[in-house]
Parts: sequence; C-alpha cells; structure tokens
Amino acid sequence: MAGDSIKQFERLSRIRHIYGLLEQSAQDYHDRTLFKDASGKTTNYRDAVSMMHALARGLLLSGLTTGDRIALYGERNSSSWCISYLAILRMGGVVVPLDPGLKKSELESLLTDCGASGVICSGSKVEDFKQLRQEIEAFETIISLDSGSSFGVTSNDELIRKAERENIKLTDSDPEKLAILIYTSGTTGKPKGVMLSHWNIVSDILAVHQTLEFYPEDVFLSILPLHHTFECTAGFLTPMSKGCSIIFARSLKSAEIVEDMRENKATIMCGVPLVFEKMHISFKRKIGKSSVFNKWLFKTLYSISKFGLNRHSYWGRTLFGSLRRKAGVDKLRMLVSGGAALAYDVGEFFNAIGLTLVQGYGLSETSPVLSVNPVERNKWESIGPPLTGVDMHIDNPDSSGVGEIVARGPMVMLGYYNDDEATNAVLQNGWFFTGDIGQMDDEGYFHITGRSKNVIVSAAGKNVYPEEIEMLLNASPYILESLVLGRRQKNSAAEDVTAVIVPDRDFIMQHEDLEGHEEMRSAEDLIEREVKTVCAHLADFKRIKKYYIRQEELPKTTTRKVKRFLELDNYGNLVERQRV
Repeated sequence: MAGDSIKQFERLSRIRHIYGLLEQSAQDYHDRTLFKDASGKTTNYRDAVSMMHALARGLLLSGLTTGDRIALYGERNSSSWCISYLAILRMGGVVVPLDPGLKKSELESLLTDCGASGVICSGSKVEDFKQLRQEIEAFETIISLDSGSSFGVTSNDELIRKAERENIKLTDSDPEKLAILIYTSGTTGKPKGVMLSHWNIVSDILAVHQTLEFYPEDVFLSILPLHHTFECTAGFLTPMSKGCSIIFARSLKSAEIVEDMRENKATIMCGVPLVFEKMHISFKRKIGKSSVFNKWLFKTLYSISKFGLNRHSYWGRTLFGSLRRKAGVDKLRMLVSGGAALAYDVGEFFNAIGLTLVQGYGLSETSPVLSVNPVERNKWESIGPPLTGVDMHIDNPDSSGVGEIVARGPMVMLGYYNDDEATNAVLQNGWFFTGDIGQMDDEGYFHITGRSKNVIVSAAGKNVYPEEIEMLLNASPYILESLVLGRRQKNSAAEDVTAVIVPDRDFIMQHEDLEGHEEMRSAEDLIEREVKTVCAHLADFKRIKKYYIRQEELPKTTTRKVKRFLELDNYGNLVERQRV
C-alpha cells in the first residue's frame, strides 16, 4: 500500500462496528454513488448514512429494542435491503438475513428458533409474515421494505420520516457480541445458526484489503443474493468500506449480466463457480461460431497466453484486449470466485484471456473469507494462502500431507446459536475445524481435495444438509430408510442432491394388499409420490434431482449406523468412496 491507501487503511483499522464502515466512507466520499438499483435509482454515500441513522431511530420508535433479533427478507438485492441491514445493526439489533427461497414452514422454524421480534420484508411477503405472526410467540413487528403501496404495515420510509420528528440518541453496542445470525440449514429439528459479531466481519474485511486492492473508482456488479454471506461481506460491505459503487444486477441471465457490466463499466464482480461456468460456455460458443481464421488465431494466442500463465506472466491482458472489448467486459479488472470449488479449466480460461479470476475460500462460520489468491501470484486451482491474521494448518495430515483444514483468527464465529454440542464439535482451543480436507503446497497455498462433512454444495454455492432431507423422507410410512448424498455434475465441481431410498416392503404389502410384480410397481409409484411431497416442502436448491430405489438395507457399521463414506457409481449402486 502507498500514499492515500495507507492513510485510508489506517482509518479503517480503527473501526470496530460494521455500520462504522459506512460512517467513515460517507465522510470521505459523500457525493459518490454507493448504490444503483436495478430500477436505475441511485443513492450516494451521504444519503445512505443519513437513511441508516434515521431508520435505526425509526426501528427503536416502532417498539423494537437493543438486542432484538430482527429478520431481513428481500426478494432481490436492493439499496433498501442494505440500508435495513445496517440500520438494524446501528440501533443495536441482531440482523437475521433470510433466504427468499425458503418455504413458509422453513421460515417459521428459523424465526421460532432465534426468537425473532420482527421482520423487514418485501411488500409482497407481508401477508405471509402476518400468518406466521399468529403462530410464533414474540414475533410482532412487520415492516415493509417497499413504499408506494399499502401493505397494511408501516414501511421503512414511514419510519424514516417519523424519526425525523423525534430526537433519539443511538449508542454503540459491544463490537464483540452477537450482531448477525446466519442460518446455514433449513427445517431440521434444531437448525444451526452461525453467530457473528461486528468485529468478526470488520476484521475479515480488513484482512481482505491487505491481499486485494480496491479503489473508490471501482464499480462492483452485485449478482449473488445478499443473504449469502459471501456476497454480503465481499460484494456489499467490502466495497462500501473503500468508497466503491455497487450496481445491483437486473437478473442472473448471462446476457443481462454482460449488459449490466458494459452499461455500468463494472470493474469487479463476485460470483459462485456456476456463474463463471455459464460465462465460460457462452465465450466458447461464440468462439466456435467464428471464422476458421479467427478460431485458429484464438487457439494460437491462447496457447501463448497459457505459456505465460505458467510463469505468472499475464500476457492475455494484452493479447485478448479486442476480444474483451467486443464482449463488453473490457473494464473488468477482477472476478472473485467463492462458495464452491472452481473447475480448473474455467479458472485457466478467464486468466488466459486477460480476465483476472481469483479463487477464495471460507465459510459462513468465518465471516466468510479465510484465504484468497493474490492477483499477481494467482494459482486458480488453489484457494490461495491465508489472509493476514489468519492461522491455517492441516490437522493430523497423512503421509501425503492431506488432512482437515483448521483455522483461527478474529473472523471465526462466536459459535452456533443455542447449540453447544455443535459448537464444541468444530471449535476447539480457538481452532475452527472446517470439515474440508486439503493440503498445503511449498508456497503456502492451500488446496482442497475433499470434504469430511456430509454437507452437499450446490452449483450456486449453497449448503444442503442431507440429514434434513433424510428426516423428511424417513417420516413416510412407505420408506424404511434413506441416504442423501451429493453427486458430481458432469464437467463441474458442483453436486446434485441424490437419494437412495429403501421402501418399507412389509408396510406396503400390509396396506396395499398387493404382491409380486404388482407390488413392485406400486412401491415405485408410492416412492415417487413421497419424494415429490418432500420436495414440495423444500427450497428449490435442496430438492432431490434423482433418486434410486434399493431393495436391501443400507450398509451399516457394527453399531448399526448407516455408513456415509459412500458414493454412487454410474448405475446407482452404493460403493465405497475413493479416499484422498
């Protein structure tokens, strides 16, 4: 760092509260655009901090108090969501970001578990939350994110106007106490809520700034949902802390993303591997439709660029300047991938054509970033070296140096909400056991080679917990037992949710009065119906993509527990997973 960057970082390093990042940036960049909504509406830093303070006072006037759990539900990314998030924190509340893809029963489970006092939500969902209010004790306050229509509840704008007539002093909360509660599972009997403090998040942002450079002139294109910890920290709070502009994409359609990039001169975008895989495919299709000469030229230049990459020379930035201009992405200077493993060929392609794509690593439990590749020493096949202030090592490595990745640092969570058993299982003597299996190379870069946890990571980077789905399947009287696991998608590091189901043949025979082949057909029909019923109660990303019916019981350990170190072969048979 040099000059103004050093001075700005020194100011940032004194901040301990998340809302302090906006307060500081508003002093430095008051007239600069902070947000641009998909509608085209813009908000500068001066107005954003003013609205944050007013809404924080308005929330206190509405009856909410310091320490209250306040849910935040937005159907799409918006400046209103961001200001609501900051205002909840500024008034001393605990913000509970909710996934808009969750079903009503899942929302009820989470709101009940955290003891939410209220919610700020999209106007179209007000009626759903009114119904939930009748079922959940202590859940009373419903506030609409949207204005201009009557939803039968107060809105953010009304609270802001009300606060302008009142004089309420805002006080700072303890930066190391609970401030954000992020749920990483759905409707299990005891959902896991990751508890994060202001300092967890701020320390993570400060550490990121010491590896990746951001400038006030940068324009971030925000495409991932803001309730996703990766987007909230990396695509919202981090750029806000450096005076950058944040553009909310109109959709996740590749064509519209590229249009938004071009029209807004976007310089940085965070995404999950699925986004970059689609962009990769789009590029390849366009190249495939070009003339014979252009195909030959691309292949030749690509080979030269790859040769340079092996020596950390990024010749593609010059060689493919024309290609990037034609594609409308010539202003992009950095893409950041996280949330799931990035396929090697995708990382290589983007870097070879001069679009710097770096891969980072982390979990909701770590705010989330633990490591990231530096731009000029980028190994896209790795998750990079640890951030400054992060200790990472391989626990109990085998002869090849492979073992579980463990980490410690100020960004590691406080624990799981109301779940000491789960907390103690992953937090030991200050170390967080990630559940990911990997190794460290000679240059201190970490490489993930597998996962010890049962969690399935979807193409969008969302976590799917198989026990939750198994519980619902096994509740059916027609199902004896089930095993839910991830199955790797073709040419992708992402996994599809797959199930192996054992029908309860005795129950089916007794209650359907069938036998022989007729009974077999009936069992298949019943299982199909039960799977559809379960999926209807799950968020889309959790739904079973394929299932197999197994006639014999699932493989068990000597203590009669279902073996989980299994995978499916091409024929749907359970086989021992190949160990790392």
